[in-house]
Order: sequence, then C-alpha cells, then structure tokens
Amino acid sequence: ITEMPDLGTVCSSQSPFKLMALPSEPEGKWYINGDSLIGDTLYPDSLSAGVFDVVYVYTNIDGCSDSDTSSLIINDVLDVKIDSILSNCDNQGIDTLEASPQGGQWYINNDSIYSAVFNTDSLGEGSHLVKYVYSNGSGCSDSDSVTVTINKAPTVDLGPDTFFCAGSSIELNAGSGFSDYKWTPIGSGSTNIVDSSGDISVVVIDNNGGLD
Repeated sequence: ITEMPDLGTVCSSQSPFKLMALPSEPEGKWYINGDSLIGDTLYPDSLSAGVFDVVYVYTNIDGCSDSDTSSLIINDVLDVKIDSILSNCDNQGIDTLEASPQGGQWYINNDSIYSAVFNTDSLGEGSHLVKYVYSNGSGCSDSDSVTVTINKAPTVDLGPDTFFCAGSSIELNAGSGFSDYKWTPIGSGSTNIVDSSGDISVVVIDNNGGLD
C-alpha cells in the first residue's frame, strides 16, 4: 500500500471528504475502527469525538492482499457565544466585549479589532455588526455575530441654577416625550414642583433605554 493519507485532526463539523490510497478501488476496502466503510467517503459528523484507526485493505485478483493504517482524531464541534452587549446609546462610552470560549478574534463591521471593546462614542449612531471567531488550533472553528444598534442619547436641561422666595415654589421642567423620569431627591413625571432649597437632578430615559 502506498500514498496512505496522513489524516491528522479534523473537526466533527467538517465537510465529508474522500479517502485515497494506492492501489485504489474497486479491490480496495476502507475500515474505521474495524467497521467497514461504504465507499471511500468519510463523514466526520457521523463519528463521535475520539481517536480512530483508519485501515485500507487491498486484495488483487490473485488473492494477495496488503493493508495500511492511519490515525484520525476527531474533535467536538465548538459552540461560540457572544455575551450580551448592553450599550445602545451614543453616550454610554466603552463596553467590554466578552464571549466563550475566550481567546478568539473580534470584528466590528468586518474590521478586526485588537482590544475587545465596543466604543459607542467612536462608532456613532446606527447598526453595527459585531462578530467573534474562535479556532482551537485542532481543526475546529466557529463564530457568532450580533447586530447592535446605537441610538442617539436623550438630552435634558433643567436650565441654570435658580432661586425663589421663602414660602413659594418653582416648577422644574425636564421636557416631554421620555418614557421615565427619575428625580432626586423626590419627584415624578416631566415636571417637579420644588418648595425647598437644595440640589435637584433628574435622569430621563427614552423609549430605546437611553438615558441622560
């Protein structure tokens, strides 16, 4: 037997491939761990992860035969997952990108990035494709991708510092159109009637979950 293939390591998700050796079929026959293979095509996804002996046996018309063996290692298919990316507004700064398994390559809008960060400031408004590719060095690779939409953050302005006379009050207006208003120290809704001195602040949240 000559030209027996060096099969090495493949991933269980790899496409089927033909086994070749000389002399070739029809007199030759392939076996995987002692089980006869129909034809000469190997389907990695039909085998569990592990080490397999691939044997080729050739018998000529005179009844003389010979065989040769090669080892095949099949690795489990990878399952790559990107963790949730929480940033969705252009004022949220940097979000650290995380995925499993660790040690892969990140891409944003098909451009590779060297640090695993999602920077809303530099990316700006719009939809951005985030992709993560991992290879284990043993013939297996997988990827995951998500589209993240960055929205323009809401803006709120209560105006300059102000004052009022004792016994009176002032109305502060955070503006309409927001889904929620969180006043400090107290208050609700788009307006707040203030009748005591102190610092007043408000956080507004829009329908996209953005805040200011």
